[in-house]
Amino acid sequence: MRVSISVVKWFTKIPSWAALSLVMNGLLFTTVLAVSQEATVQADQLLADGGAMAVAADGDDPSVIDAAIADNVVELPHPSGGRKLSYQDWIEVLSSDAKAAASKNPEHLTVLLGDSLSLWVPGELMPGRRVWINQSISGEKTQGLLNRLELLDDNEVEAVFIMIGINDLIWGKADDEI
Repeated sequence: MRVSISVVKWFTKIPSWAALSLVMNGLLFTTVLAVSQEATVQADQLLADGGAMAVAADGDDPSVIDAAIADNVVELPHPSGGRKLSYQDWIEVLSSDAKAAASKNPEHLTVLLGDSLSLWVPGELMPGRRVWINQSISGEKTQGLLNRLELLDDNEVEAVFIMIGINDLIWGKADDEI
């Protein structure tokens, strides 16, 4: 009981933006784990039902393997390829990635949107059975993200994970403005 009281006291002493960041990171992590767990359960059911054999038996291309039943981890690509980019360079790279995804029109397209917290999410934590594109920019603020949402207009997006606002708070923007 003492431990939980001391944790609550500690939590109330930290700045509101830091508490918000901790809570949002926890929610994002929990959501990714929940989606991952669901994909794992579905993959286990598919394998139990002989789903892996059905790909070749149905005459589909046997070289196409669902990420959830593949033996290796499908990594989330890093948009910049490790290069240091200006904000405008980032916009161009992300626009190109969004156009490439739209031209392929993949099923289960899932987008990460946000700042550096989203940009550096490890690909090995991303669940399979989805095609992931990362549309995050380090240092991004809420208005910048809102201004570039049109980059995804041509995509058939199934799900979006958003983590934004911490940079606004760091630069002194009020909670109600964000």
